[in-house]
Parts: sequence; structure tokens; C-alpha cells
Amino acid sequence: MGFQEMASRTRQRYYMLGGKGGVGKMSCAASLAVRFANNGHPTLVVSTDPTHSLSDSFDLSGGTLVPVEGRDSPLFALEINPEKAREKFRTASQKNGGTGVKYFMDSGPWGAR
Repeated sequence: MGFQEMASRTRQRYYMLGGKGGVGKMSCAASLAVRFANNGHPTLVVSTDPTHSLSDSFDLSGGTLVPVEGRDSPLFALEINPEKAREKFRTASQKNGGTGVKYFMDSGPWGAR
């Protein structure tokens, strides 16, 4: 699928890049995110890679949802530490007989507004 086909879709889409270590997945994801934003699509690029290569790509500090400066359309980057996120989710899911999951989902940058 080429970029024009990807960008021409009007509904929200998710694209995941995968592969062996060191093949440039994050570089491709960051480039694709910039291209989507430059073509008028609000974009979020997320990484669970502990090497913080997303932060390096955008010269940011990791751990929080941050806007990437200099784009015409919104571009946000988020690095998630999978170990910390799993522990936070586990703790939240055990609160109040399972209602902690709602708190967890509402507490992050992805929470309902």
C-alpha cells in the first residue's frame, strides 16, 4: 500500500511497523508520522521501544504525550515503557474490585475528554 492510498482514507487508521531489531522501524514510523501531519492528518506516533529512539527522532524527552513542534497539523509523540505500563494497569485493575481500569484509562493522555 502506497502513501497516497493510506492518506486518502477518511476514517481513523492505525498502522503498525514491525521487524527485526535495528532495521529502521522507528525511523520509518517517525517519517511516516511527519508525512501524515504535513498532509493535514492529525497524527500520533507511539513507541514501546526501551531505547528511546522516538525521542531521538524528534529531539524530545520520553514518557509523556508531547506535541512535535513545526508541523502544520497536529503531530504528537508518545513513548511507553511497557513494564511500567503493565504494572500501572495491573495495580489499577485491582482497585475497587476491577473499577480501577476505568481510572487507568481516564488518567492517561488517551483518556476520555
